[in-house]
Amino acid sequence: IILSDGVGNIRLQVDSTGKVGIGMVPATYALNVLGDINASGNVRAAGVALTSDEKLKMNITPVKNSLDRILQINGVNYYWKDKEKRGSNLQLGVIAQDVEKVFPESVLTDAQGSKSVLYTSLIGPIVESIKTLYIRLTGVESQNRQIAAIIESKADKNELDLLKRKTEIQKEQLALSQFENTKLKDEVNKLKDKSREFDALKKYLCSKDLNAPICN
Repeated sequence: IILSDGVGNIRLQVDSTGKVGIGMVPATYALNVLGDINASGNVRAAGVALTSDEKLKMNITPVKNSLDRILQINGVNYYWKDKEKRGSNLQLGVIAQDVEKVFPESVLTDAQGSKSVLYTSLIGPIVESIKTLYIRLTGVESQNRQIAAIIESKADKNELDLLKRKTEIQKEQLALSQFENTKLKDEVNKLKDKSREFDALKKYLCSKDLNAPICN
């Protein structure tokens, strides 16, 4: 089946295997579409693979200030005004105008002025934001470890200072004890000298008078 625009351009083709090509031929997948697809309802699929091969890209640069920009976007719940076309279930997402302020490349505006968000394009900034948070978190942990090490080091220093002071006090006490022992020895020696003097005096007096009271 082939549908053309009347001037030779094929707009739709269904081949013998059932593959459909819209705007392009031949169809290599079950459905090939050249251009954008618009759906008022949900699109269901077992998986979605987006073209992201590096060889197809140019001027690749990191996303800057991702975290600061992501923080300006609010996650919101909402209901569609047109429930017949879009459903009446509670929705979860973001507001296109908020995203456009920080990531204008992630927002599309149609001919009627309605805006759409390329949600998958926010994956890159979110990845960079997580990396930024990780770096900050690990940096804080590193700082905490350094602070703990400093505190421990100071605690060790205080313990060392206390030990040194205790040692100094013990030395002072030992010196005082030695001084007191020396002083006591001097007193004992003086007493011994006086005792010897007394014994000599007694011996002398007794040699003169055996009946002296000191000799009894």
